[in-house]
Amino acid sequence: MEKVMITLENGAEVKFNPPTAGMLRRAMDNTKGEGTRAFYLIGECTNMSLEELDKLSLGDINKLSSALEKFQSFLEQ
Repeated sequence: MEKVMITLENGAEVKFNPPTAGMLRRAMDNTKGEGTRAFYLIGECTNMSLEELDKLSLGDINKLSSALEKFQSFLEQ
């Protein structure tokens, strides 16, 4: 599966890379809840820091979450 470009509400484009096993392992190492793991994995896939993700709108986080869900659905097939 290839990377996906996502346009944020401010017009900036973010490259969303397919999650790798290493990304998943680092996210699972996080001892926080499931939502935090997903947030961390989104950061890994976009090369964005958690501070950058914190500044995004809810709509942008939903777009990025949807991209992650699509990748996960593809990998589960």
